[in-house]
Amino acid sequence: MATLGFEGPYIPDPEGRIGAHLQAKVSTEAFVIDAAHTLRYRGAVDDQFGITYN
Repeated sequence: MATLGFEGPYIPDPEGRIGAHLQAKVSTEAFVIDAAHTLRYRGAVDDQFGITYN
């Protein structure tokens, strides 16, 4: 993730277990969870791409 400029901790989910638990709708959906395990953000990583545009 350093190549993309992200410096925080992240959890890869190649098998989709975390995404399934959080009921992710698309593979590019991101979740930000704070130290108290509170969901702070749920949404797109980048708004430059969509179903009908890029």
